[in-house]
Parts: sequence; C-alpha cells; structure tokens
Amino acid sequence: MIYVAITAVTRLIIDLVNTKHEADMAILLMGVIILVLALANAVVRYASFKFPSRHSENE
Repeated sequence: MIYVAITAVTRLIIDLVNTKHEADMAILLMGVIILVLALANAVVRYASFKFPSRHSENE
C-alpha cells in the first residue's frame, strides 16, 4: 500500500506541474510526503526482516 501511495502522490505532482507550470510550496510538500513514505517503507521492510512472523507447527 505504501508503493501505491507513493505512486498516487507522484501523479499529483505531475498533475500540478502540468496545470500550473510553476514550482510552489505544494510540490515541495508532496516531495516531503514521498520521502516520509519511502522511510516508512524502509522501516517496514527492516522490521519484517529482523522480526519475521512465526508459523505454528500445525500449518
């Protein structure tokens, strides 16, 4: 879901640039949002590597 959110924000940035043809604070804010989502993705991937889910013996 994080990848979907990154893609959606990227599409919003492209749409803003195509309609306004100027750089403003909204584009910078969306760039920061993408950075936060990328960091969240890294945390989730690290946590799933470091602490894998355990399977019971019955499964």
